[in-house]
Amino acid sequence: MRDPGSLNIRSFPSNQSGFSLVGMALAMILLGIVVSTVGYLFPRYADFLREKNTQHLQADLQALIGFAATHGQLPPTQINGIPQTYTNVIPQPRDAYNAPIHYLYDPQLSHPGSLCAASSTPIRVINQATVENVAFVLWSSGYDGRMHPVKGTGAVATEGETIVIPTYAQGRDDGVLWATLERLQAAAHCSG
Repeated sequence: MRDPGSLNIRSFPSNQSGFSLVGMALAMILLGIVVSTVGYLFPRYADFLREKNTQHLQADLQALIGFAATHGQLPPTQINGIPQTYTNVIPQPRDAYNAPIHYLYDPQLSHPGSLCAASSTPIRVINQATVENVAFVLWSSGYDGRMHPVKGTGAVATEGETIVIPTYAQGRDDGVLWATLERLQAAAHCSG
């Protein structure tokens, strides 16, 4: 019988070994290389997404301008109180971060023939200067889902709607583009 106070010490065969100091050092060096490569590539990926986001917004802006020029109106988000989608007009309804692209427009411009008859809009954009008579605004909320640059109330503009693009938003993942009434009227070849 064994004494309960005695230790049971086993000896390991000499052919078994654990991690060597050299092996651990090589593993740490490889891990450092991988971490530094990821850290180097991530800002480039963020720049890639920002550029792709800008391309999505530019394509949508051109599509909405083309729709307005062809139909003499902007696509509405409601017809007789029934929700409509403007996303069948734009090629990229989602941004590079897979979030929906938002659309704010002057509802007076969503009726047939209203584009050429209009003389002003209630929307203005404040960027580094104030832009009056904005027909519509498109924006992306970026990877974090927050709309940093835009302070709007919804899809349909209200009287005196102001979209503020603070200077801190420049260069962020958000994107904002707009078209003025004058630009749309020129595209639609409105006389007057």
